[in-house]
Amino acid sequence: KEPYPKLKELLKQYVSALKPPEEIEESIDIDAEIPMSYMTPDLINIVEGFEPYGQANAPLVFQLNGVKIAELELIGKSDKQHVRMLVDTRSYKWPAVFWNASQRVGKDFTLGDTVDLVFRMGRNYFQNTETLQLTILDIKPS
Repeated sequence: KEPYPKLKELLKQYVSALKPPEEIEESIDIDAEIPMSYMTPDLINIVEGFEPYGQANAPLVFQLNGVKIAELELIGKSDKQHVRMLVDTRSYKWPAVFWNASQRVGKDFTLGDTVDLVFRMGRNYFQNTETLQLTILDIKPS
Protein backbone atom coordinates (compact mmCIF):
# COMPACT_ATOMS: atom_id res chain seq x y z
CA LYS A 1 0.00 0.00 0.00
CA GLU A 2 1.25 3.48 -0.90
CA PRO A 3 2.05 5.72 2.09
CA TYR A 4 0.17 9.02 2.36
CA PRO A 5 -2.14 8.67 -0.68
CA LYS A 6 -4.28 11.66 0.36
CA LEU A 7 -1.19 13.88 0.72
CA LYS A 8 0.08 12.77 -2.68
CA GLU A 9 -3.28 13.63 -4.27
CA LEU A 10 -3.37 17.07 -2.59
CA LEU A 11 0.18 17.82 -3.76
CA LYS A 12 -0.72 16.82 -7.35
CA GLN A 13 -3.69 19.21 -7.28
CA TYR A 14 -1.57 22.00 -5.82
CA VAL A 15 1.26 21.57 -8.33
CA SER A 16 -1.13 21.41 -11.30
CA ALA A 17 -2.62 24.76 -10.22
CA LEU A 18 0.76 26.52 -10.06
CA LYS A 19 1.63 28.96 -12.83
CA PRO A 20 5.11 29.18 -14.33
CA PRO A 21 7.04 32.26 -13.11
CA GLU A 22 6.65 34.05 -16.45
CA GLU A 23 2.84 33.89 -16.12
CA ILE A 24 2.73 35.44 -12.66
CA GLU A 25 1.91 39.14 -12.77
CA GLU A 26 3.68 41.26 -10.22
CA SER A 27 1.63 43.80 -8.38
CA ILE A 28 2.71 47.01 -6.73
CA ASP A 29 0.82 48.50 -3.81
CA ILE A 30 0.36 52.22 -4.47
CA ASP A 31 -0.10 54.43 -1.43
CA ALA A 32 -1.42 57.51 -3.27
CA GLU A 33 -1.99 58.97 -6.71
CA ILE A 34 -0.33 62.37 -6.71
CA PRO A 35 -1.86 65.30 -8.62
CA MET A 36 0.69 66.99 -10.88
CA SER A 37 0.45 70.21 -8.82
CA TYR A 38 1.73 68.35 -5.71
CA MET A 39 4.97 67.32 -7.43
CA THR A 40 7.20 69.93 -5.84
CA PRO A 41 10.44 69.46 -3.89
CA ASP A 42 8.43 70.00 -0.68
CA LEU A 43 6.88 66.54 -1.16
CA ILE A 44 10.10 65.03 0.23
CA ASN A 45 9.19 66.45 3.65
CA ILE A 46 6.04 64.35 3.71
CA VAL A 47 7.88 61.28 2.43
CA GLU A 48 10.61 61.58 5.05
CA GLY A 49 7.98 62.08 7.77
CA PHE A 50 7.10 58.40 7.38
CA GLU A 51 10.68 57.21 8.03
CA PRO A 52 12.35 55.09 9.23
CA TYR A 53 11.45 52.47 6.65
CA GLY A 54 11.86 48.80 7.31
CA GLN A 55 10.09 45.47 7.07
CA ALA A 56 6.96 46.68 8.86
CA ASN A 57 7.05 50.15 7.26
CA ALA A 58 7.68 50.08 3.51
CA PRO A 59 8.67 53.27 1.66
CA LEU A 60 5.76 55.23 0.20
CA VAL A 61 4.82 54.41 -3.39
CA PHE A 62 3.10 57.02 -5.56
CA GLN A 63 1.44 57.13 -8.96
CA LEU A 64 1.68 60.16 -11.21
CA ASN A 65 -0.14 60.37 -14.54
CA GLY A 66 0.64 62.37 -17.66
CA VAL A 67 4.37 62.95 -17.16
CA LYS A 68 6.61 63.72 -20.15
CA ILE A 69 9.99 62.01 -20.56
CA ALA A 70 12.25 65.01 -21.24
CA GLU A 71 15.60 63.16 -21.23
CA LEU A 72 16.51 59.49 -21.41
CA GLU A 73 19.85 57.70 -21.11
CA LEU A 74 20.86 54.06 -20.71
CA ILE A 75 23.36 53.57 -17.89
CA GLY A 76 25.36 50.79 -16.28
CA LYS A 77 28.95 49.67 -15.94
CA SER A 78 29.19 47.59 -19.10
CA ASP A 79 25.78 46.31 -20.15
CA LYS A 80 23.71 49.53 -19.86
CA GLN A 81 20.76 47.76 -18.23
CA HIS A 82 19.38 50.74 -16.29
CA VAL A 83 17.56 53.89 -17.44
CA ARG A 84 18.19 57.40 -16.19
CA MET A 85 15.72 60.05 -17.22
CA LEU A 86 14.41 63.49 -16.53
CA VAL A 87 10.63 63.61 -16.20
CA ASP A 88 8.73 66.84 -16.70
CA THR A 89 5.83 67.52 -14.33
CA ARG A 90 5.26 70.96 -15.89
CA SER A 91 6.41 73.04 -12.93
CA TYR A 92 9.44 70.90 -12.08
CA LYS A 93 11.75 68.43 -13.84
CA TRP A 94 12.67 65.38 -11.78
CA PRO A 95 15.73 63.19 -12.18
CA ALA A 96 14.63 59.56 -12.15
CA VAL A 97 16.14 56.12 -12.41
CA PHE A 98 14.46 52.90 -13.54
CA TRP A 99 16.60 49.92 -12.56
CA ASN A 100 16.93 46.93 -14.93
CA ALA A 101 14.57 48.47 -17.48
CA SER A 102 16.72 49.19 -20.54
CA GLN A 103 14.98 46.41 -22.51
CA ARG A 104 11.69 48.33 -22.13
CA VAL A 105 13.00 51.47 -23.88
CA GLY A 106 11.54 51.66 -27.37
CA LYS A 107 8.85 49.10 -26.49
CA ASP A 108 6.94 50.50 -23.50
CA PHE A 109 8.29 54.07 -23.52
CA THR A 110 10.84 56.30 -25.17
CA LEU A 111 12.10 59.90 -25.17
CA GLY A 112 9.29 62.43 -25.56
CA ASP A 113 6.51 60.04 -24.48
CA THR A 114 3.82 61.03 -22.01
CA VAL A 115 3.56 58.28 -19.41
CA ASP A 116 2.08 57.26 -16.09
CA LEU A 117 4.68 56.50 -13.39
CA VAL A 118 4.71 54.43 -10.24
CA PHE A 119 7.64 55.57 -8.12
CA ARG A 120 9.31 56.19 -4.78
CA MET A 121 10.86 59.54 -3.92
CA GLY A 122 14.20 59.86 -2.19
CA ARG A 123 17.53 61.60 -2.06
CA ASN A 124 20.48 60.69 -4.23
CA TYR A 125 24.00 61.37 -2.97
CA PHE A 126 26.64 61.43 -5.70
CA GLN A 127 30.06 63.10 -5.64
CA ASN A 128 29.24 65.15 -2.54
CA THR A 129 26.04 66.45 -4.14
CA GLU A 130 22.54 65.71 -2.90
CA THR A 131 19.56 65.77 -5.25
CA LEU A 132 15.99 64.59 -5.05
CA GLN A 133 15.37 61.60 -7.28
CA LEU A 134 12.46 59.40 -8.28
CA THR A 135 13.01 55.65 -8.36
CA ILE A 136 10.59 54.34 -10.95
CA LEU A 137 8.95 51.01 -10.18
CA ASP A 138 6.75 50.86 -13.29
CA ILE A 139 5.84 52.94 -16.29
CA LYS A 140 3.12 52.79 -18.92
CA PRO A 141 1.87 55.02 -21.72
CA SER A 142 -0.73 57.63 -20.67
